[in-house]
Amino acid sequence: MMFEFVMHHSLLSFELLYILISFPIAVFLWHILPPIYQQPKRLIILSFFGFSVFIPVLGILLLIVGLILLYWMEKQKKQVAIKTTQQPIYDREKITPPIRFGEGGALIRAQSDDVPIFDRLRSLTAINVTASPCVNIINRNMLQSGADELRLYAFSLLEKQETSINNQINEALQELKKAKSKTEKASAEKRLALLYWELVYLDLVQNDLLEATLEKAIHYANLAVEQLPNDADLWVLLGKIYLYKKDNEKAKEALNRARELNAPYSKTLPYLAELSFNECNFEELRNYFNMSETLKDIPKLAPIVDFWI
Repeated sequence: MMFEFVMHHSLLSFELLYILISFPIAVFLWHILPPIYQQPKRLIILSFFGFSVFIPVLGILLLIVGLILLYWMEKQKKQVAIKTTQQPIYDREKITPPIRFGEGGALIRAQSDDVPIFDRLRSLTAINVTASPCVNIINRNMLQSGADELRLYAFSLLEKQETSINNQINEALQELKKAKSKTEKASAEKRLALLYWELVYLDLVQNDLLEATLEKAIHYANLAVEQLPNDADLWVLLGKIYLYKKDNEKAKEALNRARELNAPYSKTLPYLAELSFNECNFEELRNYFNMSETLKDIPKLAPIVDFWI
C-alpha cells in the first residue's frame, strides 16, 4: 500500500510538472514559428499546449519535427522580388458610332409622323453632326413640328450655335476696346466681321436682324481691310457678303482682288463662276472651272464642274 501511494504521488507530481513545463515550451515553439503562421497567437499557443499535454513527451517531439519541416518547406518556396514599373496611362479610344441612315434617310425619318419620336430625335441628331446652312434650315422647319420634343430639341440646337458665336463676338468686342495698336485693332475687326458673317452663313439670324448683322459684317470687314489691304481672306469675305447681298459688281471686284493676292482657287473660282452664272455668262463660267483641276477634289463642287466642262 505504501509503495502504491508513493508511485501514485510521484506520477501525479510528474504530470503536474510536465503540464507546467509544457506551457512555456508551447510559448517558445510559437516564437520560433515563421511570422506568417503566428496568428492567431492565443489559439496557436493553446493548440501547442494541448497537443503536448495530451501526448506527453512525444507530442513535444512531434511539434519540433513539424516546425523543422515547416521551415524546410518555406525555404523551398521561390522568392519573387518586388519590382517597380511605370504605370501605363490608359486613354479611352473615342468611339464614333456608325452612320445608320442612307442618303436622305435621316431627313425623311425626322420629318415622318409615323416614325417613333425617339428615332426622329436620333435622326435629327445625326443631321446635326456638322453645322451648315442646310442643316439649320431643317432645324428651323422642325420648329413647326407638332411634337414638343422635336420642336424643343431643334430650338436648343439653333440656340446653342447662336449663343456660342455671340459669346465669341463679345470677346472680340472686348479685344477691340483693349487694342493698343492699329494692327491689334484690325485683327479684332477682322474677327468680328468673320463672326457676324458666320451668323448669316449658318442661317442663325432672320428678317431685320439678318440685315443688321450683314451691315455689321461689312462694316467691320471694311474697317479691317483699311489696315490690312493685302489680306486675301478679308477680300474673300467681302466677296461672299456682296454675293449674298446680290451686289454682283462689288462681289466680283472683291474676289478678283483676292485672286491677285494669291487666295486659293477653291475660295475664289466657285464664287466667280456663280457670278458668271447669275449674269448668264456661261463661257466665262467654263473658263473659271477650267482654271484649276483641284476644284474636282471638292465633293460638293465636283459634279457641277464635270457638268460645265
